[in-house]
Amino acid sequence: MKAYLHIGTEKTGSTTIQDFINNNHKILQEQVYIPHSLGYNHWPLAVLAYDDNKIDSFKITNNLLDKEEFNKYKTTLFNNLKLELEGKTNILFTSELIHSRLNTKEEIQKLKKILIQLGINKFKIIVYLREQGDLINSLFSEAIKWSEINEDFDFTLKDNYKLEYEEGYKKNITHFQFICDHKNTIQNWQDVFGQENIAATIFDKKYFKDNDLITDFLDKINIKNNNAFIKNKNSNKSLDIYGVDLLLYINKQIPLFTNFKQNHLRGDILKFINKYFT
Repeated sequence: MKAYLHIGTEKTGSTTIQDFINNNHKILQEQVYIPHSLGYNHWPLAVLAYDDNKIDSFKITNNLLDKEEFNKYKTTLFNNLKLELEGKTNILFTSELIHSRLNTKEEIQKLKKILIQLGINKFKIIVYLREQGDLINSLFSEAIKWSEINEDFDFTLKDNYKLEYEEGYKKNITHFQFICDHKNTIQNWQDVFGQENIAATIFDKKYFKDNDLITDFLDKINIKNNNAFIKNKNSNKSLDIYGVDLLLYINKQIPLFTNFKQNHLRGDILKFINKYFT
């Protein structure tokens, strides 16, 4: 069994790719299997490989801070996924969070072990790398959308990427350093999966096959782009300056989480912001 593992990185068109997969699920399934037990974005695959002490927004949102509940969740997810993949030949996993949440080589090694336990013995790691100056602007915009940056932009340097978050979701400077450190990314993933299994591409259309991200992605999973596919527009745009100012104020008054629980007072504010302030 072979796995195509699209790991992002963040802000390199992953949502556009996942929208395309969702819109063309039936056609794609004829050539590559896309697990439905992992949802639209396959972030839960990364969660299976989390360090035991990691706390992030996934665990908070899904009420998985209790160690026993978290282990129960992982066991159920793994068993469901293993059952779903039985008899399959080619599998596609896609989530930019596979890269950004598995920030140690030990976690990447754990992920490989899990994939092998699922019956996968061949791998292709697909990763896009964006120019860092452009990338950091987009990362800040995304972090503001999700109330993940303190309004005073108080970034404190932490040691060796080990403390990327405060309170489980507030991002420290080390989180952004980690995502922008492309050398470290390639080194870690090729150390675990082998250099020959890494397909890394600069996130710029002049480096894409036929100057198109979707065509390039399909080429990497050995599927030809054809007229039967439903095309989709680029997704998940960055905030404009008004959106930045507005959300920084809202985030201070109505944070995403309070006392390690999701703040329901926040409602659908992000949907409104994305419609009018990007």
